Amino acid sequence: MKKTFAFILLSIISLAKAQLTDIRYIPVISTDTISTKANLYPHVLSKNKFNPLVFENGFKVGERRQAVRLWDKDIFYLEFTDRKMNKRVFRQIPELKKNGKLFEVMLQGDVSWYRRYFSYRADTWDANYEHEDYFVKGDEIVNIPVKGRYKKKLKALLSDRPEIAKEVDQMVGDRDIREILEKYNSK
Repeated sequence: MKKTFAFILLSIISLAKAQLTDIRYIPVISTDTISTKANLYPHVLSKNKFNPLVFENGFKVGERRQAVRLWDKDIFYLEFTDRKMNKRVFRQIPELKKNGKLFEVMLQGDVSWYRRYFSYRADTWDANYEHEDYFVKGDEIVNIPVKGRYKKKLKALLSDRPEIAKEVDQMVGDRDIREILEKYNSK
C-alpha cells in the first residue's frame, strides 16, 4: 500500500513538474527586449491554467544556474504564448496610475481594453484570482471593478457611435466585448 501511494505521489509530481515557457520582456530600467524562458505555471494541480498572479509573487527567468527572480514592478512589457496557443501581452500602463502593476492588453485602438488580475487572499499560488477591466478612450478612463456593470459604462463610453452602443445590450462575455470594441475601433 505504501509503495502504491509513493508511486502515485511521485507520478503526480513528475507530471506536474514546471515547464518553462518562452517569454520576451522589457525591464523597467532598460529598453532592450530580452528573450528567455520562465515558469509561468507554478501550481501543481492546475498546470495548464495560467496564473497571472505569478507576476506579483515573483517568478524566475532564465536557465537554472543563471535564473533571476523578477516581480511585476521590474517589468515594463512581457509577451508569451500560453498553453492554449494564445498570445498574451502584459505591460505597465502609466496613464492608469497603478505603478508597478502589470495589465493584460486585451485590445488596443481608439478604445483600449486592459485587465488587471488580483486576489483577495494572501495565498495566490492556487490560481484563484479576480480581475477588473479598464477601458481607455483618449483621456477618459472607465474602470469596471470585479463583477461590475459593464453595459451602462461601456454604452456611455461608446455613445458617439449609437449604432455600436446599442449592441452593448446584447453582449454576454469577453468575446462580445472584443467584437464590439473592434467594430468601434475600425471606423
